[in-house]
Order: sequence, then structure tokens, then C-alpha cells
Amino acid sequence: VAHQRKEYQLLMDGKPASVTGENIVKLESIGFVWSVQGNQWEIRYQELKKHLAIHGHCNVPRNSGQLGKWVNNQRTN
Repeated sequence: VAHQRKEYQLLMDGKPASVTGENIVKLESIGFVWSVQGNQWEIRYQELKKHLAIHGHCNVPRNSGQLGKWVNNQRTN
């Protein structure tokens, strides 16, 4: 998986890579995620939306697990 992501990044940077457009389409068709960080951001965002729906606010304490850490990080970056 790490190798595929590295090759994909090379291709996106315009450098020679072993991954082909056909391989990219096949992997994406089964839900392959190229950016793990981007996927984690989306997961936390969805968690925050649930928190908002339940609590009526987005003030998640820092000590509230991964979501709290993520919200704090969003505020500082």
C-alpha cells in the first residue's frame, strides 16, 4: 500500500512512476484512499458534525480523545 501511494505521488509530481492510470482507476473503484491524512481529516470532520448535532456546538475539549485533539489542532493551524 505504501509503495502504491509513493508511486502515485511520483506520478502526480510529473515524475516517472510504475503505477498506471488504469491501476489508479481500479484502486479508486474499490475505495482505495491515496491520502491517509486526508481520509483522517474527513473522518474527524464527520465526527465533529455528529458532535454538533448532539451537543449544539463545536467546543470539543482537548481531553476528549482523538476528536478533541483534532479540533484543537484545527484551531491552532
